[in-house]
Amino acid sequence: MIRLTLMIALAFQAILSIHAQVKARIELPYKEEIRDYRIIPMKEKGVLIATLSVKSSDGMRMLKLTHYDTDLQLVKSDSTQLDRSMDFDEYLYDDGRCLVVLREMGRVLLGPRKVIGDDVAIVTYIPSTREMGVVNGNYPENASIGILAAGDGIMAFTTTKRYFDYIGMVDLSTGDGQILDPGISGGRSKECSVLRTMVVNDEVLSLVRTKKGTHLVRFDRRGGQKSCFNLTQDLVQRLLTASITEKGGSLLVTGTFTNHKKKNYDQGIYFARIDGDKLAFIRFYNFLDLQHFTEYMSGRGQRKVERKKERAERKGKTIQMNSLVTSHGLIEHGGAYYYVGEAYFPTYVVITTGFSTTTVFDGYKYTHAVLAKFDADGILLWDNCFPMDPSFKPKRVIHFVAAGFDGKNVNALYPDKRLLVSKLFRDTDGEVVQDKQKEVMDTGDEDEDVKKAKDTETAYWYGDNFLVYGIQVVKNNATGERRKVIFINKYSIE
Repeated sequence: MIRLTLMIALAFQAILSIHAQVKARIELPYKEEIRDYRIIPMKEKGVLIATLSVKSSDGMRMLKLTHYDTDLQLVKSDSTQLDRSMDFDEYLYDDGRCLVVLREMGRVLLGPRKVIGDDVAIVTYIPSTREMGVVNGNYPENASIGILAAGDGIMAFTTTKRYFDYIGMVDLSTGDGQILDPGISGGRSKECSVLRTMVVNDEVLSLVRTKKGTHLVRFDRRGGQKSCFNLTQDLVQRLLTASITEKGGSLLVTGTFTNHKKKNYDQGIYFARIDGDKLAFIRFYNFLDLQHFTEYMSGRGQRKVERKKERAERKGKTIQMNSLVTSHGLIEHGGAYYYVGEAYFPTYVVITTGFSTTTVFDGYKYTHAVLAKFDADGILLWDNCFPMDPSFKPKRVIHFVAAGFDGKNVNALYPDKRLLVSKLFRDTDGEVVQDKQKEVMDTGDEDEDVKKAKDTETAYWYGDNFLVYGIQVVKNNATGERRKVIFINKYSIE
């Protein structure tokens, strides 16, 4: 039974007048009926919740899709039966259509489930017509499926098999998949990285980095390679990550770069445009030339970096700061383009047993987010940083921050267990309108308290609205009862 609580004009107590306001909330009973779930924002079309049932019968498990509107009111619910070995892999909402990919997974005692078979199920949902469809197909086992792109009846993505990068492609009408080799001379090694793949005008386009440069590779819808061009053969910088946006027949690309020949440390961000098969321009911006990039450091650490930078400038040199930054997709708004990246570093703990010690990975610690605004020619209009200090250290690289707009400001926020941390920037110049602010996430019922929270994520939805969702343990103070739920909150920045 889904518990729905609507709160109209319920505001958290805020230090300033601009704050996050809960508009609506949905709760689903976790582990009682639901084994796993995915939350898929569909902009003004609402939100889609995909769930897999705990119980299975005759080797089958129920996949349920539930569509809610922007007020979190039920629109439609539909379901289908899938083999019990199927589990969620990737999903995409694009061009008015949801794609949810499930694959045949095996059981393991520790860590994530691993692909053991070649069965794949592609579930589609069209919010405008409220139609659900399922296509069963095949994709090579133990080959990963990365960030999805879809169009013209095909789905494409980066895929990794036996430690090598390839391009994956699936026919959405038949479910048949194949692996495409970039076919770059001298590139079939671990030095070959597929940065991003997308579908444009019945073609699959991939940006592929090798030791010789970054190439634009084009395939037809049957998987035949049409062309391959080296875009950066004359550049010293190496592109490490890429996000692609199609605009007016051109491709706008942004991400991170490095000046290292071999080490893959991020040292700055870039903005490029590709016209046809030629690089029209690419502009590089050093991290240390950005405002507040070292703000997360102690005062002593910042002064040390500044002294090194000044000494290098006196000698006519430029120093670089090695970082690890996970980049978001390029955001378009009001004719401008926004880059969001989150800086992190790995942490470790030393475990001593008897006379032996072992160093064990303890998750990624996130320090700050980078926010930059560009015009269509890649000129940096302003930049700023968003200090982060989430207590949760994920074991894989994720995105904490969600960014959105209310016309006058750029809103950035991220969850930290039971807290929602936000910061607002003026869109005209990037100056801070409201400094970092923490607000306690609750259910909207003054008789209830959220005792625990985990796996909390944020996603920009539409307008000035965000979705915050995850798992909570809620206590009713009147009865003393506790419940563990999957929650979805609608927040507005006001």
